[in-house]
Amino acid sequence: MIRSATAADAERLAELWAASNAEATYTPYEPAAFDPAFLGTNTALVAEEDGALVGTLYLNTSNAGFGFVFGIYVVPEARRRGIAEALVRAAARVLRDEGRPYLVLGVDTPNEAARALYAKLGFVDQARTLRADVDQLA
Repeated sequence: MIRSATAADAERLAELWAASNAEATYTPYEPAAFDPAFLGTNTALVAEEDGALVGTLYLNTSNAGFGFVFGIYVVPEARRRGIAEALVRAAARVLRDEGRPYLVLGVDTPNEAARALYAKLGFVDQARTLRADVDQLA
């Protein structure tokens, strides 16, 4: 079941955020820590199975033209069952109901599983995020 997160979910959401960060090895810098403000400044969706939160998605809607998805995570034991897809589709419904025409997200280039899911859902390559070592540039 996909539902909106509540303040009562904050502790579990922080645990899932930390688990996601522990798995994210695509970038050489430290990932951002969980911020409880995510629940107030964004739409937070959760996937629940048998009363346990097994997936998350955060949707920033500060731009009138699109919603930006971040923090998509599904616990390893619940993967390959359509949970991430259900979270993304639920985010799309939120945006449609608000009259926003696009859902935008970022994905690390080596994350082939996520990229395959997004391609299956119809996402297209729209922009690139580039990274450079500041010592090398300076």
